[in-house]
Amino acid sequence: MSRGTSSPRSSSWKKKKRQRGKLFHLLLHESEESGAVSVRSLRRSDLMTHDKVPGYIKQSHETTVPRVGKLTEKGRRVIDSAKNLICLMHEKKLTLNGNFSEKNLAWLSSVKQVKFKRISEDDFDELTPEAGDKDFEALAQSIEHILERCNLPYDLLDWLLLLKTVPLDNLFLVKHHISLKSHQEKVSYYIYLFGLLEQLKELADQGDPDSKKKYEAVLKAVHAGSTTENKNWRANVFYNIYLKDVYHFKRKEYTQTANAFGLILFGRHCTQHLMAKSVKNGKVMFKYKDMFWMIEAAIPGLFHQFQIAMVDQGLEGFAD
Repeated sequence: MSRGTSSPRSSSWKKKKRQRGKLFHLLLHESEESGAVSVRSLRRSDLMTHDKVPGYIKQSHETTVPRVGKLTEKGRRVIDSAKNLICLMHEKKLTLNGNFSEKNLAWLSSVKQVKFKRISEDDFDELTPEAGDKDFEALAQSIEHILERCNLPYDLLDWLLLLKTVPLDNLFLVKHHISLKSHQEKVSYYIYLFGLLEQLKELADQGDPDSKKKYEAVLKAVHAGSTTENKNWRANVFYNIYLKDVYHFKRKEYTQTANAFGLILFGRHCTQHLMAKSVKNGKVMFKYKDMFWMIEAAIPGLFHQFQIAMVDQGLEGFAD
């Protein structure tokens, strides 16, 4: 054999070595098994809670105050890490063709990471768009199984639906959907997106036709907890004593705005003024982390509809 050439055995060994390198961060290693827990065996109560909404006014037909389902910080980390696992696999141009379930996902709490278990090197194929979609669909089904019988939040349901439809066409939202952010991050992201919308509105008002088109498209896409004309969101606000106080503070700004801007503006005012309503007779009635759920319970879908509307117009903000 001449120098500079390699034998078939050598080439095969190098190929396998490269494959193992690709799989290093995907597969659970023997040394990690003692610290790994099957995602399937995680207690639902550790992943989700069902809490009362601060300030909610019980209606005459209700015997108890409704509880909203929300991910715990651990639940959010597990789901976000599982999503990152699929994205990492795809970045390596690999796929499982959707042939996995929650039984094949292991949670490493020490490093806050999910890896595949009971998956061999031979199970991976070269990535194709169709196979990639199947992987995300399998992920959605796995999450639904581990959260079975839980009252899933609206934003998480929206993300799961995205995974099961055309995820590779919406990869930004798959990776950065607002449902995967912490409670504080959701509020901060909403504030940031509102700033971008205000800038877009100014450009539209000053005669830029492209900005006007985008601005109108955003408003048309946001109709959370309401009809398409946003006529009834105001009634929902009165189901919460704290949101009602914020609403009355700048009532004219909402009643004078016929389109969705009044609704989005109200959400922004809640993020700005709700904490001023959080103390009564020297007692803290709710915390900063509760704000998102208070707004979401009254106006379901506002945060994720606003995000999607902005992303669709190329105004996704700082998530990347």
